[in-house]
Amino acid sequence: METVYFDELYFLQKEIISRHLTEYKMQLAIAQNPHTTDPQALWNSLAKEEEPTEYSEDDELDKSGFLLLKQQISQQSMSGIAVK
Repeated sequence: METVYFDELYFLQKEIISRHLTEYKMQLAIAQNPHTTDPQALWNSLAKEEEPTEYSEDDELDKSGFLLLKQQISQQSMSGIAVK
């Protein structure tokens, strides 16, 4: 991989993280399964934790929390770009 375009970076990063998580789960399963009676239960519980959280468009935005986040980002900004 000599050239990675910016629009591909998000998907590549997501795939790399997914592979790392799968490797960690496998290592945990190898270490834990000799000591359990139902080894599939561990794998199922870890898979359930990875499922994305569902949200509804009806959920309200926490405006005060969002304003605090914007203030913190603008204060910690090293590039000098103000968040509006």
